[in-house]
Amino acid sequence: MIKYRQSILIAAAILLAASLVLFIAYGHNGLVELNFKKIEKTHLIERNKMLEKKILSYYREIERLKNDLEFLKILAKHELGWVEKDEVIFKIKSSTSVKQTKNPAPVR
Repeated sequence: MIKYRQSILIAAAILLAASLVLFIAYGHNGLVELNFKKIEKTHLIERNKMLEKKILSYYREIERLKNDLEFLKILAKHELGWVEKDEVIFKIKSSTSVKQTKNPAPVR
């Protein structure tokens, strides 16, 4: 009878220990979630570094817009199509429109 009780207690202890191990590994805030959070943290750190570089680039561009007149001229020319007083603009027709004007269809 004593051996029977000991074996039941040992089995219960083993079950309790196994359930504790499973709870620690897979339970709320367990080891699996801890590993997931570590991976998420590394991704967030990388994203923050990328965003810091982008913010620094924007800061530099803002400073150039405030202080660099040549930079403003370049932006105005390329993005807005502005022209200075002394500049001349040439518009070149595309090759298809040139062919059409050189060889008009004969009129009958």
